Amino acid sequence: MSPLPASLTRAERILAVATCALVTHWIFNRREPSDIRVLFALVFVAPAVVSQLLFPLYGTVAGIFLSFFVYYTTLLVSIIIYRVSPFHPLARYPGPLLAKITRWYWTLIALRGRQHVETLRLFGMYGDAIRVGPNEVWFRNPAVVQPMLGVQGMPKGPMWQGRGLNPSIMSLIGLRDNASHARRRRPWTRAFSSAALRNYEPVIARRGAQFVELLAEKKRVDFGHWVHLFAFDFMSDALFGGGSESMKDNDADGVVETSKRAFSDAQLYEHLPWVGFLVRHLPGVGAKTKQFRASCLRRGLERLEKGSSVKDLFYWLSNEDGGEKEDPPKAIVISDSGVAIIAGSDTTSITLTNLVYCIIAHPQVYERLQAEIDKFCPTEQDAFDPKHLGEMRYLGAVISETMRIYPVLPNGTQRAPEPGTGGFVAGEHFIPEWTSIRVPLWSMHRDARNFTLPLAFAPERWLVAADLPAPPSVIDSVIATSGLVHNAGAYAPFSYGPRNCVGKNLALLEMKLVVSHMLQRVHLRFAEGFDPSTWEEGIQERFNLVLPELPVIVERRM
Repeated sequence: MSPLPASLTRAERILAVATCALVTHWIFNRREPSDIRVLFALVFVAPAVVSQLLFPLYGTVAGIFLSFFVYYTTLLVSIIIYRVSPFHPLARYPGPLLAKITRWYWTLIALRGRQHVETLRLFGMYGDAIRVGPNEVWFRNPAVVQPMLGVQGMPKGPMWQGRGLNPSIMSLIGLRDNASHARRRRPWTRAFSSAALRNYEPVIARRGAQFVELLAEKKRVDFGHWVHLFAFDFMSDALFGGGSESMKDNDADGVVETSKRAFSDAQLYEHLPWVGFLVRHLPGVGAKTKQFRASCLRRGLERLEKGSSVKDLFYWLSNEDGGEKEDPPKAIVISDSGVAIIAGSDTTSITLTNLVYCIIAHPQVYERLQAEIDKFCPTEQDAFDPKHLGEMRYLGAVISETMRIYPVLPNGTQRAPEPGTGGFVAGEHFIPEWTSIRVPLWSMHRDARNFTLPLAFAPERWLVAADLPAPPSVIDSVIATSGLVHNAGAYAPFSYGPRNCVGKNLALLEMKLVVSHMLQRVHLRFAEGFDPSTWEEGIQERFNLVLPELPVIVERRM
């Protein structure tokens, strides 16, 4: 090894350390390395190596300390200057200064569960595009939905790698390669076709009847808790052909609570994916996520060994229908099953809880919905028979309005240019590679430019928009003077395009049948002491909505 140059001045030696830090910043900026070995080399090995330049002047200990100090200070200052400079590719987008400098700013907002509220406030301050991180922009303008999320739009962003603790096999929901996603989605599409949905109707009927009877027996319930248990049991039946009785034993084994906690706990890794990449190597960290994943693995292996007696979701995902030329690897099938359990149970349980809150808080809506259900599903008829659903327009309007004002994913899902493409162009917007975007539904659905009186719960708006007869509502006076504002392009509770929620039709069928049977059999009202005006204050956003307790009195209808 050649000796270090003795002719270098003190300033030149320190400048060499600073230059090394600038090179590291360039590598991070261009390559976004996530491999722990590369990170270790850049963050620790590099300043340790260049510290040798300082040994002749400061000694070993002081030289190492000074090298690390100069290296980290230069790296930090370089990053800050670049992120707030006009040379940053997102410099045109306004937003809080700290959000431009560090992702920790928005992460702390997210960890408080108030992202949806803060996002709406920032759109009011800055306009329809806001920069919420050094490399992330959120858009409220419905005009970006089709180009950014549609057929030619962007795949999902890196948040799913972080949420999954950088899994070796990515589930369908987080795949970033367009070709792989299209191939993996095909069996899901067959599983939720119109013909396949009929296979799930008996399961909805059995579990829905069990759920409503349980409500009637208990008389006073936290509706959100019990409807989540119902949705989990239903998805277990629909996916694995059975195996869960959380309603019967009130989640005695804690699996439902584990899945719920795992999804909420992953929020830190969603906003800081590199943290998820690192902690997966630490025992005990991310325990809920790992525990739930192990549960899905066990049940998936049991289902594969057992084979199918019914056409459950596993039947399609494991290619038992023979729809694909080759059977998918077991690991992929099991990975996707975990997503199905959470996505399927959360979407319906959150929407049904909000729906019950909304109709009880709006007695006129409750009365009209009850009248429609009594008309098409009188007591002597089976409310789980879907033959009348197409005619039950008000039921559909109530569900649509619930998802408009309370979208399950209030800030939508993250998208980013496909790796290796260099970036994505959508009209006037250029989204560089390693940059992420979102279209927050909570803010877009509550924009008066998209919907008349956006904060009003008015299912009738959906009937008026479809030119159908509609009863009087709170928006009538505004419609009479200004006309109805109803931008269907701004409504996307199941996301949009080829990466939207593949189980949308099953979720809608499940909700319509369960609501029909529930209101056919029981009457619901708020428990004594519950203040409905506090409902929204208690809602948190942990990627999906996390709802407060909804105490409801359940009475059998005579």
